[in-house]
Amino acid sequence: MTDLPNAVVESDHKLEQSASKASESLAKHRWHWTLDESNPGRVSFRAYGRAVGRAYSLIRNHANGYVAWVAADQSGLISESIQRAGMSAEKAEVVEAVAEANETSFGHARKQYAPDVSRVREAVEKAAERKPDMTAEEKADYAKRTAQTIARSKVTEEKRRTERAKQRSAMYMRIDAKLAHARGDLRDVLDYGKDLGLSADEVDDVKGALDKIKSFANLIDLALTGSMNVDWDAELAKIGGDS
Repeated sequence: MTDLPNAVVESDHKLEQSASKASESLAKHRWHWTLDESNPGRVSFRAYGRAVGRAYSLIRNHANGYVAWVAADQSGLISESIQRAGMSAEKAEVVEAVAEANETSFGHARKQYAPDVSRVREAVEKAAERKPDMTAEEKADYAKRTAQTIARSKVTEEKRRTERAKQRSAMYMRIDAKLAHARGDLRDVLDYGKDLGLSADEVDDVKGALDKIKSFANLIDLALTGSMNVDWDAELAKIGGDS
């Protein structure tokens, strides 16, 4: 895969800035015509929504998001302030906790880490049931600690899966090498059987050895498919597995 040309990267940045500016302008426009007390012509969220053919809740979120964004000295993306405006304060705290724990943005956490958000929110609700006088600050702190615990456990589990995959790969390589060696030996036996004239007794002995090999193959098949009700020692003893 080749690197993106510098011109493409620069265009992406410009378009992103343009989109952000457009969001700011739209949010400010909707705030000005609904919440800006200096504007005598302002209307309600519902009236504005009806006029432009948009849900009033969308207009409300843009206007309130703009207020919050300005109050925060215009730090961060206004789109995230708009998203927060559409949530309850407690849910926004939970999403923020998940975003911080996973070192990602508020919007990305809300969309891509929805299961984690649900788990943290449920944990906070259960904690509040156990302690009815839990303050908002305590809930926010509990949400942060829970989100961090979930994030750490996911990282740990991913490491375990990776390590198990590596171990499985190493074991497969060992098994494959053993089977390759066995196939080579069996190919030699095939060649000898074609080229050398064996006595009837010798043929019977070879067939007996082949039956044992077939039994081994069947046991390996059972082992690979995870069969549980097998007495391996007894089965190996039947075919002389220790010889």
